[in-house]
Amino acid sequence: MIEKKTAVVVNDDSTQLELLETLLSELELSVQSFVDVASALEYMSGQEPPALVVTDLYMPKVDGWRFCRLLKSPEYQRLNDVPIVVVSATFSGNDSEEMTHALGAAGFMPAPVVPEVFLDQVSSVLNGGRVNIKQRVLIVEDNAATANGLSAAFEEHGYISDWAGTGAAASELLKSRSYNFVVLDHHLPDITGDELLKQVAHANRQRHSHTVALMMTSDSDPSWSLKWLEAGAWGYLRKPLDPVYLIRVCEQAARENALLRVEYHLEQRTLEVQRLLTEKKLLLEELQHRVKNNMHTVATLLQLRSMSASNPQAKNALLEAQGTVRSVLSVYETLHGSEGISTVATAAHIESLLGHVLRAFAASSRVGLEITADAENLSSQTAVTLGIMLNELVTNSIKYAFTGEREGRIKVVIERVGKDRIKVTYSDSGPGVADSTVSPERFGFGLSMVDNLSTEGGGSFTMPADSAADTLDGFSCTVVLQE
Repeated sequence: MIEKKTAVVVNDDSTQLELLETLLSELELSVQSFVDVASALEYMSGQEPPALVVTDLYMPKVDGWRFCRLLKSPEYQRLNDVPIVVVSATFSGNDSEEMTHALGAAGFMPAPVVPEVFLDQVSSVLNGGRVNIKQRVLIVEDNAATANGLSAAFEEHGYISDWAGTGAAASELLKSRSYNFVVLDHHLPDITGDELLKQVAHANRQRHSHTVALMMTSDSDPSWSLKWLEAGAWGYLRKPLDPVYLIRVCEQAARENALLRVEYHLEQRTLEVQRLLTEKKLLLEELQHRVKNNMHTVATLLQLRSMSASNPQAKNALLEAQGTVRSVLSVYETLHGSEGISTVATAAHIESLLGHVLRAFAASSRVGLEITADAENLSSQTAVTLGIMLNELVTNSIKYAFTGEREGRIKVVIERVGKDRIKVTYSDSGPGVADSTVSPERFGFGLSMVDNLSTEGGGSFTMPADSAADTLDGFSCTVVLQE
C-alpha cells in the first residue's frame, strides 16, 4: 500500500480549515490541520517534511508571512524545500501576491477559494510547478551592449525587461508602467541617474508603490553611495558588474522590500481595525442610550397606568409588569455602567431591584430587606433570570403577606453551590402557608413563573413545609439556578 503524502494546513478560521481539508483530501493527501503556527511547527519538527503547506496570512501571534520566513530560514533547513500555498481572506491583490512570492511561497489565492482553481494550483505546486508572477525591471543604460547583456540575463531568470538609453526615455516609461526594479546608470547622455532616482522615490511616495531602485556607476568616489541611499536607492553597484550578481541583489532586495511591506500592511490593518472598533463603540453607546431610555419610558408608562387604574387587580398587574421591566433594566444599567459586560455585582443588583419593587408598591417604609450574598458576581443571564424571579416573589409577599399596612421583613440568601450553581433562599415574615387567611391565589401565576424559569434552565424550585434555620417564620422557598 502506497503511503499518502501529507499536507499541513494552518488556519485559525474553523470554516476555512474544514473547507481546505476537504479539498486537499480530494487529491488523496493526508491532511494535518492546525489553528496556529507554533503547533504546526512542533508537528513538522518530529515528522518527515510534508509534501505541502497551506497557510492563512492573518493569524494571531505568528502571521503567515512570518511563517513563510521561518520555513525558508536556516533554523528550519529541513523544511526549506516544502512548497507553500498562501490563502488569505484578509489580504488580496497583486501586492499581497508579490510579497508572499518574495518570501518563498509557491502560490497565493484569495479566500474563500474557488475549489476548481485551488485544486489546479495545488496540483501544479505538488508537481514541482509554481504560480509564477513575472517581475518587471527597467534598465537605464546608454551602452547598448551592456544593456542587452543585462536584459538577456534578467529574461533568462523569468523577468520582463525594458531598456532605456536616455533619461528622457526612462522618464516616459516610469510614467506609463509600474516596475519592481529600476537599475539606473549614474552617467546618462541627457541627465544623471540621480534625477531619475528622485522620480522613482517620488512615485513610491505618491502611489504607495514599492519600486526598488539600484544605482550603477564606474565612479570610484565612495561619497556617492551615501547620497544615493539618502535619496531613496536600495543600494548601488560598481561597473563593470556580473549580471547574475545583479539578479541576486535584486532578489535580496525583493525579500527585504517584502518584509517592509508586510509591516506596512499589518500596520494599516491594525489602524483599520482600531477605526472600526471606535465606530462600533460609538454606535453601541448610542444603542445603549436608546435602549435604556426606551426601557425607562416603558417602566414609567406602566407606573402611570397603575396610578390611574381603579381596578385593584389591574393596578397590581401593571405594577408587576413594571417590576419585570425594572429587573431587566437594573441588570442593563449595572452591566453598561461597569468596565465589564459579562458579570453583575450580586448584592448591589438585588438591593437596587428589590428597592424599586417596594417603592412601586409604596411598601418601602414598612417592609425591610435583608440580603446576604456570598456569590460576589453573577453572569448577566443569571442576573436577569434571578431578577425576574425575585420581582415575582417580592410582589407576592407584598400582595399576600403584608396586606394593608402590615409590617414585616423579606430575607434573601444567595450562595454558590459548586462551580456552576446558584442557590437562592427566599423568605418573608408573613403568616406563612399554613395560615387560613392566606389566599390560594398566592400560588398562581407568579410562583408558576418562578418554577418554570428555574426548571427550564436545569435548576429547581422547592417550597419546604417548615422554615429552615436561615429563613424567616413565614413563607419560604428555595431556587437553584444553573449558571
